[in-house]
Amino acid sequence: SVTHHLAESGKPRSTEWIVQHYGSYAVMWICAALMLSYAVRFLQGKEKRKGLGYALLWLFSLICLAFGISIGHTDILQGEQILTFITMEVFVLCLFVWRPAAVLVISVLTFGGFYAWSASSMEMTYATQVNLFTLWLTVFMVGIHGYHQRLLEAKKDEKLEEASGHFQHLSTHDDLTDIINFRAFQQETQEIIKKEFDKRIMAFLDLENFKFYNEQYGFSEGDALLKQVASAVSEVFAGDPVARFSDDHFVVLAKLSDYEEKLEKIKEELKNIHGEDWLNLNVGLCRPRNENDDISVICDEARIACNSIKRMYDRYVCEYDAAMDKKRREKQYVMNNIDQAVRNGYIRAYYQPIVSCKDRKLCGLEALARWDDPKRGLLPPFVFIEPLEEHRLIHKLDQEIIRLVCSDYAKGKGGVLENIPVSINFSRLDFELYDVPKVLTKYADEYGVPHHMLDVEITESAMTEVQEELKADMEVLRGLGYNQWLDDFGSGYSSLNVLKDFSFDVLKIDMVFLRGFPQNEKTRPIMINTVKMAKALGMTTLTEGVETEEMFDFLRSIGCDKAQGYYFGKPMTREELLAKIEAGELMV
Repeated sequence: SVTHHLAESGKPRSTEWIVQHYGSYAVMWICAALMLSYAVRFLQGKEKRKGLGYALLWLFSLICLAFGISIGHTDILQGEQILTFITMEVFVLCLFVWRPAAVLVISVLTFGGFYAWSASSMEMTYATQVNLFTLWLTVFMVGIHGYHQRLLEAKKDEKLEEASGHFQHLSTHDDLTDIINFRAFQQETQEIIKKEFDKRIMAFLDLENFKFYNEQYGFSEGDALLKQVASAVSEVFAGDPVARFSDDHFVVLAKLSDYEEKLEKIKEELKNIHGEDWLNLNVGLCRPRNENDDISVICDEARIACNSIKRMYDRYVCEYDAAMDKKRREKQYVMNNIDQAVRNGYIRAYYQPIVSCKDRKLCGLEALARWDDPKRGLLPPFVFIEPLEEHRLIHKLDQEIIRLVCSDYAKGKGGVLENIPVSINFSRLDFELYDVPKVLTKYADEYGVPHHMLDVEITESAMTEVQEELKADMEVLRGLGYNQWLDDFGSGYSSLNVLKDFSFDVLKIDMVFLRGFPQNEKTRPIMINTVKMAKALGMTTLTEGVETEEMFDFLRSIGCDKAQGYYFGKPMTREELLAKIEAGELMV
């Protein structure tokens, strides 16, 4: 283009003409350089004057349009194409793609000016006029089309940004209550603990009986209640991190200075929200010990404190203490080491004697689990049985006891204990977690134990939620020749229904009936009639918890068949049992 305008057909150009055209190029390129420099600095954050940018944009656009009109006018006068004018026109309209009104005004003015200037300098044919109009229309539509395309892309981007923002919000907030979730709570509170652990306390809030609220009013009302509670807790503890832990549980990292009155306020707010007296608030508290305490551990400890007062309607707040910490650590130790204990032989079978009320001779044994730990010594049953049941791992312990009992029987074949049957305890979880008849028979057959020498004790509590699978397993056990005992009779509320619906060989009367004997006058008639009822149903009777000769004499007088208790011997190892027999303390 420069070459074309500097020398056309070899004609020399005047100095004025050369300066004019060189100047127009120079001005346009200088303005373009300014625009580029401004844009780079603006994107880098070094230039923040938007007004300057708009001024440069308009100046650059006007120079480009003027350049295009000037070159285009020269071209059309010489009968050539007006590509420079169209290029500058489209270029400028692209700069104003977000302003369709500006596109219309600019295109109308520039095409109009170009048309008027060209028409005054030469005679235009009708075809040229139509072509110019068509060209304007095309350029204008290109500008509008660009705007439309950008608009569609922008809306799509906005939707993507909204979706991204929504997912980002969900990643840090609870989708029901819209307060922060526990993950975000952990991140926020961990920083607070580092700075002021001695000024904070963790509160774990539980809506007790919320399950019944859902059943009575429906899940939608339950969700609405959770939203109201979340709002109330956030408002009362404004400025403190509040999160939904799970279900109907909330956690707050409160300030020590005023948490008590705020909890009282929450309790009152809860009454105002639902108006039900039976929907209560339980709160567990835990104080951070140091700045490195793990938030999840503190929350768990607050939850343990909260769970410790469930169904205690005379109190609603409990703080985690040393006793709870000891129990939690023992529980964690059990969970972490049960597999190792079974594998390394730390689980042992202890035996408690069962004697005949007729002649006081040994007629049976109850197998009981003990954990002889190399680090902690002999663990009492309450330390490991409860956590194993809670976490549905009790089957690991019970299966090992079955194996040990069968192994001990095999060792004693031909000895004094060969004809002494052993009873083994089974809970409802055992029947849920594995095939009891199959496992029991597997070990019995492996060690050569006659089935009638193994008695299956099923606790009364296991029968309260009896399922068809349990009924079926009991029938299989009976068919395989195992005697079945109903353990802990009288400790629950469904004893008579169990006796009505199931058949047992032995009724084991719970030790609670002998507590306070002989001071409690009601014990005797209850025991007398229980024994009579059992005999009428064809069952052998066994009473546990016998501690004195007077108790034993009473049981013998009312016709009870067997007795068990510390009076005859505590649970002991097989070796200790054999020693007592050899010493004449127990007669077989």
